[in-house]
Amino acid sequence: MTKPKRFIPFSFKLLISYLLLVMAPLITMGTYYYYSSIHALEAQTRNNLQIAMQQISNNIDFRMQDIVRGSEQLYSDQLLAKYLSNSIVDWERFYVTTQYVVPKIESAMNMPNTEVSVKLYLYNHWLSELYFTDVTDSEIKGRQYALLYADRIMSEDWYRSLHLTYNSMVWKQVGGDKASGNISLLRPMVDLESLKEVGLLRFTVRLSDVLSAAASDKLGAAAELMVLGDNQQPLLISSSTEGTGQATLSLDRSDALRIDMPLRNLNATLTGLFPTSTLRENADRVRNVTIGVCLLLALILSAISYVISKFLAKRIDKLGSSLNAFQEGQFNKRIHYKGNDEFTLVANAFNDMASTIDKLIEEVYLSNLQKKEIELNMLQSQVNPHFLYNTFSSISRMAQFGDVEKLHEMIRNLARFYRLTLSKGETFTTIDREVQQIQAYMAIQKIRYADRIKDEYDIDPDIMQYRTVKFIFQPFVENVLEHAWYDDTISIKITGRREGDMFIFEIIDNGLGIKEETIQQIWNTSGANIGYGIRNVDERIKLLSGKEYGVTIHSWSGEGTTIRLRLPMFDDKPVEYRPSEKERKLFEA
Repeated sequence: MTKPKRFIPFSFKLLISYLLLVMAPLITMGTYYYYSSIHALEAQTRNNLQIAMQQISNNIDFRMQDIVRGSEQLYSDQLLAKYLSNSIVDWERFYVTTQYVVPKIESAMNMPNTEVSVKLYLYNHWLSELYFTDVTDSEIKGRQYALLYADRIMSEDWYRSLHLTYNSMVWKQVGGDKASGNISLLRPMVDLESLKEVGLLRFTVRLSDVLSAAASDKLGAAAELMVLGDNQQPLLISSSTEGTGQATLSLDRSDALRIDMPLRNLNATLTGLFPTSTLRENADRVRNVTIGVCLLLALILSAISYVISKFLAKRIDKLGSSLNAFQEGQFNKRIHYKGNDEFTLVANAFNDMASTIDKLIEEVYLSNLQKKEIELNMLQSQVNPHFLYNTFSSISRMAQFGDVEKLHEMIRNLARFYRLTLSKGETFTTIDREVQQIQAYMAIQKIRYADRIKDEYDIDPDIMQYRTVKFIFQPFVENVLEHAWYDDTISIKITGRREGDMFIFEIIDNGLGIKEETIQQIWNTSGANIGYGIRNVDERIKLLSGKEYGVTIHSWSGEGTTIRLRLPMFDDKPVEYRPSEKERKLFEA
């Protein structure tokens, strides 16, 4: 057994809320001051700076990888390596150089997003040298390339100090790179089949292009960034006071926080210097924020009284709107309050009352629906014996006269009619099956009456697989055949279409018509016992759909009658009906 909630008066809750509102500013100020200590700020600042420097380091690595991808295009081209390692006759040199080697180098040169100078030093002299500028000029003037013999650099100290394996590479300032502010990517050109070096690749790029991400303005106005190479020599310095270049800065500063970040692809370190005065500025910011919070809390306390009054009025309004909705017939309306106070007691009482009334209405609805189903069964039981008697009488006459073909047709349609009429006791059927049922019924009647009956069907094919209430056509067609004969022949037309979210069916005949007083007697349940089948269809539709749906009768004496049925769409889309094997064989017979 669950323990009942303790009753808490609303006035007590209001008192507690005021006390909490008074204590909230004090607790907020103390908590905020504790968690805003200078040590926490320093740790947070260091972490943020490390993240920012890591992003700068990643950007530099990405730009260097962009150059590496360009060199990879030449390094991985084994056909190019074979051309460089094998002897080529004079008449082939021009073709190989212009049609293959030069396009490959140009493609590798244009691949990086920055301007590069590509030089391919050849260990063999099978190909001729090719260059367009002074090869001793180390300044980069746009994208350029050159084919040079390695003899030009073999005496250089930087070349003799290289120790590259066939799959290695190195970033290094060689030749005039340092004076021009450049850096070069060096990697051997190898014939992988013989593992023989056939050349040396040199991709030269401006240091400022590669290291442009190392800008101090991204880390604050007082920050200083530098890229330190071998022996702690600065490759690039970015300072808010001296800009970006190759000036010198002091690394040993007691008034600055130093953070080092290694650059993976370059044998260098990204170093940042951040004045400790910025941390003290954060302490002043804490003081200002604390004052602001106190002022804000004062404003909040002034507004709380207004908020509470609106809150109470809102609960009252919610209760009133629920009662009005209930009065208008929305019996599914419920009130939900949290807690356990006077409002909760009222809400629970209202919800219990609404549930009881809703349940009673549902019971009455189901009772009426069951009543109409029983009436439908009684209607079918009244129709079926008379219909069977007439049908079997016709079958007997046909058998006597030996009219086998019509006899077979009548028996087949009779079986089809009853198969569709029974429909396993369900309330609904598809429009297609309902049309098939009335077609089977009409087929039997046309055999009985020979050519005196003409039927026509104008049903929209798009609505045939939607559900509808069963047994809605037969009672009206039967009334036509029993009461509407005006001449030797009679015509019956059944139409069906969709209008918005409802279906409209019409049963039209050109018979005798119905008098106005007879129509009134049909709808008068306490009067003469006529129109029982019509009322049954109308009441079943209204019970399942609503009062806005049902049956209407329009009749003109001597001209005929139009019965209109308005039904809702019970489904958003057509339903898939699969007939049983027996039904399929019956319909195909």
